[in-house]
Amino acid sequence: DGLVEIHRRDTQWRQGYMTWEMEIIHERNKAMQIGMERGIEIGAVENARNLIKMGILSLEQISQGVSLPLERIQQLAEEIKH
Repeated sequence: DGLVEIHRRDTQWRQGYMTWEMEIIHERNKAMQIGMERGIEIGAVENARNLIKMGILSLEQISQGVSLPLERIQQLAEEIKH
């Protein structure tokens, strides 16, 4: 109880704690954003692979459809060939 009271009154300590807590929240949000972006990319790559295997669309159409660069679609097509 005594330590709680000391820290409650220590404005510098409280400010440091709040700053630390804000940094944690910021880093968590950044990590979540990165995770979502990677998940979206993984899904787009998987969709592109499936479309390439179906063979009914051009690589340019697949690129537009899954929002991946044409170069990446061409890479995937080469990987599938081998």
